[in-house]
Amino acid sequence: MKKINVLFIAVLFCAGALHGQETEGEETDASAGETRITEAAQDQRLEPATESANEGQTISYSLRRNKYFLESLRQKNLANLAMEAGEYEQSEEYSAEAVRNAELSDLYIAEQLKRQRALKAVSGARSHIAWAVAAEAPRYYPNEYEKATGYFDAAVAAQTAEDWDGAFENSLLVAEALAGVAAPPAEDFAIEDMPKNPAKYTVRPWDKFGDCFWNIAYWFYNDYYKWPIIYEANREKLPDSNNPDLVEVGTIIDIPQIDNETRIGMWDSGRPYKR
Repeated sequence: MKKINVLFIAVLFCAGALHGQETEGEETDASAGETRITEAAQDQRLEPATESANEGQTISYSLRRNKYFLESLRQKNLANLAMEAGEYEQSEEYSAEAVRNAELSDLYIAEQLKRQRALKAVSGARSHIAWAVAAEAPRYYPNEYEKATGYFDAAVAAQTAEDWDGAFENSLLVAEALAGVAAPPAEDFAIEDMPKNPAKYTVRPWDKFGDCFWNIAYWFYNDYYKWPIIYEANREKLPDSNNPDLVEVGTIIDIPQIDNETRIGMWDSGRPYKR
């Protein structure tokens, strides 16, 4: 009897370890003194312990139901079946595996949340660098720009190494380094020097001209946030149609109309073009 009670505690601990779930929705078998949580009730109450440590991030359904969590449910059900069959030692082994997989699930979710946060921060840092190039920070604020690009390079290196904390922290430092950068004098933004309404543009090197869809949208539409228009019109020309960051130098891209304006010919790189 003592062994059975210990087994009951193990199964209950297993159920409680499945991401800190409470016990509402329980089914109780009074004759056996056994308490079991149905899988349906568990699905409704998935609240990983990692959520409080990653405030502001949404844990998707697919992320919550990762392979470790599903395995913990399977092992818990096996533990219940073994207990009903009187196979107490086997039930105890299943319970231990269920707890172990529930803990692995929490670790997996925490790592994936870090990854999501880092990728979002790196993307934001990339936008800050693009803005700095458009504002001619290399010319007017060389020290700040050099510092920011150093942090950005470190963030990308950390991302490649899957050091999500390093990628996140260095990305935040990019914005901090560029905090004092302002737009150059208005006369240096001679948009009128650009040929009017070209229909096509040849992508130039990023390190020299800062060419990316974000900046190109500003040059032609005077609005950074219209970059998806250009991207969607040219995505089949990219090495990876799902990655707008990968646009190769020399690619001739189309500049779509947005206000029924007339667009003719190629942008003339020989004309003065100040940004």
